[in-house]
Amino acid sequence: MPTVVTTKELSDEQKRDPQLAHVRESKKLKTHRITLDDNELVVVERDGVLRPYIPVALRRAIFDSVHRLSHPSGRATAKRIELNYFWPSLRKDVGRWAKQCMPCQLSKVHRHKPLRARNFNAPDSRFEHIHLDLVKMPLSQGCQNCLTIIDRYTRWPEAIPLTDITAQSVAEALYKHWIAFFGAPLTITTDQGAQFESKLLKQLGGMVGAKHIHTSPYHPQANAMVERLHRTLKAAFKCSPETPWTSALPTVLLGLRTAFKEDLQASPAEMVFGTALRIPGELVIKQEATSPKASEFVVALRRFVCLDSTRAGLQTHATQAVRFKDLSTCEYVMRRLDTIKKPLDPPYSGPHRVVRRVDDRTYIVDINGSEKALSTDQLKPAYYETSDEASQTEERQAAQPSEPTVASEPTPPPDPTPTAQPASATQPRTSAETTPPPTRARTRRVAFSLPSPNARSTGRGVAVAFSTSQSQARRSRRCLGLPPSSNDRGAAPPGGRVGSLKSQKWGK
Repeated sequence: MPTVVTTKELSDEQKRDPQLAHVRESKKLKTHRITLDDNELVVVERDGVLRPYIPVALRRAIFDSVHRLSHPSGRATAKRIELNYFWPSLRKDVGRWAKQCMPCQLSKVHRHKPLRARNFNAPDSRFEHIHLDLVKMPLSQGCQNCLTIIDRYTRWPEAIPLTDITAQSVAEALYKHWIAFFGAPLTITTDQGAQFESKLLKQLGGMVGAKHIHTSPYHPQANAMVERLHRTLKAAFKCSPETPWTSALPTVLLGLRTAFKEDLQASPAEMVFGTALRIPGELVIKQEATSPKASEFVVALRRFVCLDSTRAGLQTHATQAVRFKDLSTCEYVMRRLDTIKKPLDPPYSGPHRVVRRVDDRTYIVDINGSEKALSTDQLKPAYYETSDEASQTEERQAAQPSEPTVASEPTPPPDPTPTAQPASATQPRTSAETTPPPTRARTRRVAFSLPSPNARSTGRGVAVAFSTSQSQARRSRRCLGLPPSSNDRGAAPPGGRVGSLKSQKWGK
């Protein structure tokens, strides 16, 4: 069976390797010279097994021969290589190469920990900032799509059925069903759909003087208010499956507009009209009260809206989540593909160059020659090693060899028991001897029964006599802070009971 490295290649490279001399001089390693296939090799003895020393020039080939079989993790690859080969810093090199493996970076799914959604700046007035989106619906009365709009300040929702989703249909629906009723907004937030990226919608926004904000692709959290509206609409339609959604839409919108909002402490209808809407079939008892004049009503409505302006953007504060450590400094990134994939399609694409970082949530990335704004929730750092870095690493290892670390059997910890003998009962004890030593954790289980009420108390606890060896008895009495006994194996004090240091269950 052919091998990755022949004995002749290994012997020749060992003679030219600059680190071999330092390995042979190390006091932590046992090296030997053996002859195999008429070639002299240097091997390292570890745990009674001889492993050949691998020079710098052949290490990457050894790694590739093991890692390319099934692309295991760096730790698993290092453990497999350690069975047959040796070189200093083997685990460190293997871990770095496994991290730089491009097929692994493209194919292995990593857990992304996204940042919590950042709060929008609260708008100053009603109908200033609106969110738009398109939602796919079942075919009903010739309509299969729905344009949804919601005002960020009042939460007033609007849904317009569409027969098609061309840019012209979307622009006309926006103008007829929203701008004609509530006026021109100052800010419009949409995703990067083709309908919202068209020249027609840009011209409409420029005509009404609205600023267009685009969310990053495949990142619905940036347009969460209108996405949440989709969920509420679909849930309401599912409750009445016998009614076509186009027929149930006006009733559902009435319910949403009159629903109480906890953050606003009012309903969207109250935020718009200043009073609650009457629902069909609602029992209303007419109150004898004088209606305010129109001017007074407007003043009261303005005062109410101003008081609720601070609640319009109220949300919980976002906390910093843990992300990839090198994402903020790397030059290249891998992009997670959130599209529908075949079973064996890689979940990532890349590596892609980072053009600039807008903030900690949005990066401008070069995707096949086109600059796109991507959310950092979809990115992970790409690792690679250039030829210059590889040569510099080899030169640094040759110039400053580090002492190799060899995995060996762990040495037992020193016995925490003090070696000094306790003073006899006839000799006075010093203050250092009377101070009990610090309590240490022991792995042996101690079982003893509680003393009777007539047990003798020493002020530091109940005197307990342990049925064990004399030395263990002395140590136990010192840990408990008891005075030394003339007979460490003496009987239990009056009322006391004998405990045991044996590993046994309670009460046995």
